[in-house]
Amino acid sequence: MIQLKNDILTVEISPVGAEIHHVIDKNGVERIWQNESGAWDSHTPLLFPIAGAIKDDTWYYEGKPYKMTKHGFVRRETFEVEEADESRAVLALTGEKMKHDGYPFDVELRVIYTLSGNSVIVDYKVTNVSDKEAYFSVGAHEGYACPGGIEKYELVFPEDDELDQTLLNGSLLRHETAAWKLDNHVLNVKPEDFKNDALSFLSAKSRVVTLRAKDGSRSVTVDFNGFDTLFIWQKVGEDYLCIEPWCNAPDFEDADQQLVNKPGMMKVEKGESRKVTHTLTFE
Repeated sequence: MIQLKNDILTVEISPVGAEIHHVIDKNGVERIWQNESGAWDSHTPLLFPIAGAIKDDTWYYEGKPYKMTKHGFVRRETFEVEEADESRAVLALTGEKMKHDGYPFDVELRVIYTLSGNSVIVDYKVTNVSDKEAYFSVGAHEGYACPGGIEKYELVFPEDDELDQTLLNGSLLRHETAAWKLDNHVLNVKPEDFKNDALSFLSAKSRVVTLRAKDGSRSVTVDFNGFDTLFIWQKVGEDYLCIEPWCNAPDFEDADQQLVNKPGMMKVEKGESRKVTHTLTFE
């Protein structure tokens, strides 16, 4: 594990998937889901080069089909640790580890973690090392521990009074929505709200959301400016909630499956880099 540490937080990151496994606050309290029940064996997986599913697990580029399963392929790969000290770590996936039969581009991926006070800044940097344009998307999937169950917590959307959830059919989106009325910008969720998988918010105004205990004992705020889509998810009845900012959304049921037409895919020209950032602040 790579450890970032100051007098407020201790963060431990695995090179496998460049995944945060632990965030321990100054009171010694673990803030990340630890899979005590065995229900979900991840902590904060990185989704690349897509988040969510594509229709028939297939997309097309320049007339050729490419197979890509849900959430992409990098979360099981071991990243190289290029830099690491107590405040910053750079993990890189390059060369053969970035080659995949379902991804027709030659890029390098770096995940940069910076610990600043009570915040963890996460940068995803993609560099095109080929001689043609490349496309990618990225998604975060952090699971936050909710001791006592999610009914004891609430989600705060500072710019929204109502949220439109785009409904899912399996892993694909339907052209149907359900409205969630917020109470003073607060969304309360229950385990049964996740019986059909995640809550998909494609048009939320807020680009920051706070998960906080109703008794005021703890909170985490996720700032995700630059990400188009927000998913909220848990395995029904478990003591965690995932806040998932994604650059793209899953395919709709009638998607044309053309990679370059997929909303949220970002283009990076040859020899150039693009970066997206989100920040996790723990109280």
